[in-house]
Amino acid sequence: MKHLKILMATMGLDLGGAETHIVELSKELARIGYRVSAISNGGVYVKELQEAGISHFEAPLNRRDFHSLLRSYRQLKHVIRTERPDVVHAHARIPALLCSILCKRYHIPFVTTAHFNFRTGGALGFLTRWGQKSIAVSQDLKRYLVDNYKLNPDDVVVTINGIATDKFSPEAKDSALRAELGIPEESRIILTVSRMDHNACAAAFKLIAAAEQIHREHPDTRIVVVGSGDALEEIRREAEAVNTKLGLSYVIVTGGRTDINRFCGSCDLFVGVSRAALEAMACARPAILAGNQGYLGLYTEEKLDDCIKTNFTCRDIPYPAGDVIGDEVCRVLSLPPEELQRIGQVSRARVIDSYSVGRMAGDAAAVYQSVQYSGRKKNDFVICGYYGYENAGDDAMLKSILKNLRAIDPSLSICVLTNRPKVLQEQGIHAVHRFSPFAVRRVIRESRVMLFGGGNLIQDATSTKSLYYYLWLLRLARRYMLPTMLYSNGIGPLNHLSGRRQAAKILDHLDLITLREEESLKLLHELGVSHPRIEITADEVLTNFPTESCTNGAGTHIAISLRSWPTLTQQSLAHIAAAADRLATKYQKKIVLIPMQEKRDYAVCSELAHRLSSPCEVAHAADLGESVRLIRDAALVIGMRLHSLIFATGCAVPAVGIVYDTKITGFLNYIGTSQYFSCDSVDEEALYRACDQLISDCNREALRAKAALLREKASRNAQLAISLLEGEKNI
Repeated sequence: MKHLKILMATMGLDLGGAETHIVELSKELARIGYRVSAISNGGVYVKELQEAGISHFEAPLNRRDFHSLLRSYRQLKHVIRTERPDVVHAHARIPALLCSILCKRYHIPFVTTAHFNFRTGGALGFLTRWGQKSIAVSQDLKRYLVDNYKLNPDDVVVTINGIATDKFSPEAKDSALRAELGIPEESRIILTVSRMDHNACAAAFKLIAAAEQIHREHPDTRIVVVGSGDALEEIRREAEAVNTKLGLSYVIVTGGRTDINRFCGSCDLFVGVSRAALEAMACARPAILAGNQGYLGLYTEEKLDDCIKTNFTCRDIPYPAGDVIGDEVCRVLSLPPEELQRIGQVSRARVIDSYSVGRMAGDAAAVYQSVQYSGRKKNDFVICGYYGYENAGDDAMLKSILKNLRAIDPSLSICVLTNRPKVLQEQGIHAVHRFSPFAVRRVIRESRVMLFGGGNLIQDATSTKSLYYYLWLLRLARRYMLPTMLYSNGIGPLNHLSGRRQAAKILDHLDLITLREEESLKLLHELGVSHPRIEITADEVLTNFPTESCTNGAGTHIAISLRSWPTLTQQSLAHIAAAADRLATKYQKKIVLIPMQEKRDYAVCSELAHRLSSPCEVAHAADLGESVRLIRDAALVIGMRLHSLIFATGCAVPAVGIVYDTKITGFLNYIGTSQYFSCDSVDEEALYRACDQLISDCNREALRAKAALLREKASRNAQLAISLLEGEKNI
């Protein structure tokens, strides 16, 4: 199961059952590996989120005026573009409205939770938005959504108010809290906790109204009221009137608190509904279920069905006649201590069995996964590169990337942009044509991370069209907010000023760049690219050559890999042929010419063969494995193609470079050799001496050690790509 990046959006994070639900859900998701961030108007719970490693962003999502909505929209847009969540989860009407607009714009899966029955009248019904999937905290809320908003029942998932039973437990009892509140040790505490808004705190008003009756029948009690809201001052006044009449501080009103577990652990009886009631039950305390929307009385297992249907809110279960709260509190307090203890134990067992925070997070995670793969993000990675042109080096690069990513996570879904999609599709690899603009756009939109998979893609030496094509892909990735990685790339050359400027601007918005040599890093610094994380690793192909693939013998032939290039002169070809003939004669080796990209290289390799007087052959090396075998079994490689030199390095075969591009010198300098010659001025004697020395002084153990070091560096590429997929900042 993929651990996605989730953005929670809600009005605020002050005290309340829905707010606590969001906080506990976010913390549990983060604990099991999800990358969670939140946006709201702020509140007392922000600190708790941040302490759990969850980023919080502030926006006035609790206000409906135009300017606040506009500010919230802009801030949400910024957060979505920077955090790039896989799923956005909204928990209230205003956040859901704004998130629905932005998620549609950026093709992000969108989920909502209904914590209570939203009003549907007038403009409110029009402004209410629901996600691809909606979560309801009770069965009756699901019915409400289906009946009033015409949601498909299959798109509404019922969850619970999950309780952190390690935090809310009998051990949460705190004698220091009694001292803080001025409650005698022998007094029993009757607790109610809720938002002190008129639409949520009926239990508090009813409990205060019954205070004189309760004190008369059970003078060893105190009532504690916890919460804040628009009714708080009225509650304080009524409590003070009771206290004045009784002549003692009998009703204690604390206002808003975040340490609710201490209160629940320290009380003897709870009065209220919903999450707060479950929290008290988790502390093994008897709970009288009474709220604004209904009444059930003391919780017992016989009432479980009604509790499940209403998610412990008592919704639509009417109050009996009379002073029911006072009568029920007095009745329960009169029960034997052993019976109260048994009721508390049964209550805690029910919470542990059916209302754990783990189950709540599991419900949400299942919804995220379902919208993730029924929505836009079908591919974990989309991989771009110079693929499908029968180039042995680029084919090896793609093969290495796929193998190394799937070695870390075999379940990854990957799509490749290639010139020959059918070839990859026949191998069971999802692929689309790289020059099909509509298919490319769709695949990028449906992917989570883009990888620019190896090679020197950002360059204009071969063609400015190639450069602008790759920059277009990077712009698309940015438009669709894909985290993007240049994966084991070389950079340059960039000879045209306009190309340099555009490349610099776009590259500076990437997330991660791994380079296969240091010259590319210097060019990035020249361009002013400083925003992405940059790391020098090594060419990914080097991971294909374990130590046992290195040859132990002296090699059976001399391998030469050339490519057609405007500055490869006829005189240079003649000097290469003459030096190769001298080497073949001295070491009694056949010469094998390897066209790494047969369509482009075969002609120049054949031309060199005609100039040779020694035994030779031009290999038909369209097969990658054959190219590797011919280089592995060589005594020496003279390479103009970069990957002929990389293959040689991986196989611990000495090599000399013929330079047509700075990427050749960059790689050879990176591996610590200066044995290379410019293709427009190859000197026969100098080439012969360099090759002769490499063959005669060949130290296979040193070459194997160098290959092993480079292989270890190259293995970082896949690890970093996976970290980008998971949203991790550092590995």
